[in-house]
Amino acid sequence: MLLEVSINGVSLQRVGEFGMREGILEAAADEWRSLGFSVPGEIGDATRVSADSLPEVIPRIDELTQAVDFTVPPARLRERVINASEQAAVRRYESGTGLVANYTLVGTRSSEDTNLSGALELRAFSPQGVGSHSMLFTNSGISRRSIRLDTSYVISNPEAMNRLRLGDFIGQGPQWARSVRLGGVQWTTDFSLRPDLVTFPVARLEGLVAVPSTVDLLVNGVRQLSQTVGPGPFEIRQPPMVTGRGDISLVVRDALGRETVQTLSYYASERLLVEELSSSTVELGWIRRNYGLYSNDYASLAGTASWRRGVRDWLTLGLHGEAASGVAVAGGDAVIGLGSFGLLGLTVAASRNRGALYGYSYERMDSGFSFGFSQQRRVAEYSDLAAELGETMPRAQTRAFAGYSFGPYGHLGVAYTAQRAAAMPTPWNDGQRPTYNTRILSASYTLSLTRTASLFLSAFKDFDDRNTHGIAVGLSIALDRNTSGTLSHSRDGDLNTFSAILHRPAFAIGDWGLRLQGDDGDYPRQQAEVEYRARWLRSRWGMERFRGKTVTRAQLEGSIAYLDGGLFASESIEDSFAVVETPGLADVGVYYENRPIGRTGLDGKLLVPDLRAYERNAISIDVLDIPFHLGLDSDRKDVYPADRSGVGVRFEVSYRRAAEIVLVLGEDEPVPLGATASYLDGEPTPVGHDGRVYMRGLADFGQLRVTLPDLSTCVAEYDFAGTSDQLPTLGPVPCR
Repeated sequence: MLLEVSINGVSLQRVGEFGMREGILEAAADEWRSLGFSVPGEIGDATRVSADSLPEVIPRIDELTQAVDFTVPPARLRERVINASEQAAVRRYESGTGLVANYTLVGTRSSEDTNLSGALELRAFSPQGVGSHSMLFTNSGISRRSIRLDTSYVISNPEAMNRLRLGDFIGQGPQWARSVRLGGVQWTTDFSLRPDLVTFPVARLEGLVAVPSTVDLLVNGVRQLSQTVGPGPFEIRQPPMVTGRGDISLVVRDALGRETVQTLSYYASERLLVEELSSSTVELGWIRRNYGLYSNDYASLAGTASWRRGVRDWLTLGLHGEAASGVAVAGGDAVIGLGSFGLLGLTVAASRNRGALYGYSYERMDSGFSFGFSQQRRVAEYSDLAAELGETMPRAQTRAFAGYSFGPYGHLGVAYTAQRAAAMPTPWNDGQRPTYNTRILSASYTLSLTRTASLFLSAFKDFDDRNTHGIAVGLSIALDRNTSGTLSHSRDGDLNTFSAILHRPAFAIGDWGLRLQGDDGDYPRQQAEVEYRARWLRSRWGMERFRGKTVTRAQLEGSIAYLDGGLFASESIEDSFAVVETPGLADVGVYYENRPIGRTGLDGKLLVPDLRAYERNAISIDVLDIPFHLGLDSDRKDVYPADRSGVGVRFEVSYRRAAEIVLVLGEDEPVPLGATASYLDGEPTPVGHDGRVYMRGLADFGQLRVTLPDLSTCVAEYDFAGTSDQLPTLGPVPCR
């Protein structure tokens, strides 16, 4: 039997399917769950469950109204899960098959020489992966040269959150391990494949309501979520949180306006992983040397492996190892959450020849006061893969920072860096490795004077080199929404510089940008640059004069893309893009996230760059640009593109016969204003003056039901056959 369901006197606005056995109400387990009752998970959905087997559930059936009201403590109801993340589940990510060629061309000319240089990236993508190849080239009066940068093929798996790279890549590891470039194979966990997933521990947000209520979630005083929940327990998952220390508030408001507020302090950091969440990386390849100088300079075979896991929400442990001919390193680290007091990090590692490395760090980031420090020390001849490239590791390195916000009176930041390292042996120091020390203290202060003007001050001092010190002070003014000006004075050692800058960037397609800079003092310099953003490329032209010499410069950046049989010119496509198509329709407005992005060309296509990979991207078209006699399957589509790939977004356009029909009664008397006309199974359309009504989706022959102002009806039969006009006028058509 079908019964309208209420819980504790509050209607669910739902009808449930129940049965009776020996006078006891029963229903399928999935029916109880859908109504909000808690049923043990081991019970199958189709299993019949009686009401008396549900703890503290008392049904009262009203046979007259065919309704049932359940009395049940709210805590006995099923917990409702609210996903604060917009993208709570893994989506079916899209990728077409096509090609992209990004290019940058830079030309400079002076009285002494002319130089042309540039960069090129070729990229092929498909649902199976992305292959890419990049290179640099130069052409001057002295030499011509091209250098290969990276060649790789990448297969991504968003569901498992991992990537497989074949070719050139940068090694990945913990913060204490130095990265090297390798050519080979890399398999790694990549959380960026799931941007909706919060990987660091967040506050557990739960509540219990007895009546339908509204739940608001506020992070640092800013509302992030508002949702209505029914009676029973609830949990908010994946709340959007800002890293560092903050406050999160849960506001529950019932139908009577009564309000309860629960506020929790938290400390969030991407260095921590959620309990039981882990990541790993395995790499095997040849160490690459002289990157950017030589195309194929590979050294010995090397391998690395890294692993991290959230053991508890407050504790994340990691292991890392690397090996090559003559090199072996093994180490581990721990990141410990101290609640709202910050984060503590510990590191220890060992290498061959009894070398060792240890370090510790602490940080506490807050909107008011932030503070942190770290220290790392090398013991004996600690050696890693980076040492194979000749990179010297400091014997000791210390960093510290502090920042404080004075509210309307500005922000102060202080940083200190000290290191003790061995210099590279040279003929001038007899092949020895003398140590050198660096201790640098820097500070900066910014103050907003008005809504459009701000003051900045910075200074630095190297305590181990009395000639290395400096100070700068300046004023920045926003002249309008897009244009700013800066006046500054800086002193670096004994050199003084006075600067004036006028800057207007080109934000959107069709914008012009401008940058003018004049420096006076010990090294006078004048610079001017103009920028223009077109749909097919971005261009910059500039001139600089320094020490009596003038250098002119021109730069072009853009891309050529191929997808769905079309070739498109665009600005540089660094990540994902879409090709929007309105088949057979040109000059249709296209919107990206409700912002106009362009209009389709003569082929009915438009390339939309800069999509966000693995996130929702809303693309729509202007329905006012669609002729009346045409219909759309939809005027908005959400796409979830894979990274560095292109997707086709096709808005299907169909011909829908449309006509203006003149409806008459009796002796050509127009159907009166206020009547409506409809297909026999369709929605009514108002009839206008002189009995005229506009109808779409007409068949060759058909009938319209006309409802007159006095609610009487008549039927009009129309004949569309033989009419070739796209928007004809039919009639007069008698209504009988």
